[in-house]
Amino acid sequence: MSSPERRTFWTPSMAGGLLLGLFLVVVAVVAPMLLAVPAAQLSGDAGQGPSGEHWLGTDNLGRDNLARALVATRLTLLMTACTTAVAVVGGMVVGVGIWLSGPRVRRVALRLLETAVATPASSSPSSSRPSCARAWSRASWRSASPASRASRG
Repeated sequence: MSSPERRTFWTPSMAGGLLLGLFLVVVAVVAPMLLAVPAAQLSGDAGQGPSGEHWLGTDNLGRDNLARALVATRLTLLMTACTTAVAVVGGMVVGVGIWLSGPRVRRVALRLLETAVATPASSSPSSSRPSCARAWSRASWRSASPASRASRG
């Protein structure tokens, strides 16, 4: 790799992102060893707001919120990595399946994927039915309107 390529590869944003990622990995490894007891210890300071002793306050059982959040960093990073892996593998399986299918199946599957990408509210599992219906009605209203049909000719 020549010097100009290396210079454009290492941007300040990339270096900052890598440092932040490395910091999160270090926190995920070190925090459970150092803060396991404060994160689980019940105290008489239940439900208090931020203070000098508890920077993010305490929960309703008196556990330190900051210690609990830092200890949970490992689980958060593991869940993020697993979710990303499932999405990548699932996307590859769907993509290869569409690629290997016949032209008719490929055409229909690609239109379905385009529709899912174009209307994210209707493709997310946590969305409600009314929002899905509104998204579909707004998307189909323009194509079905008389002005739209007249402009198509």
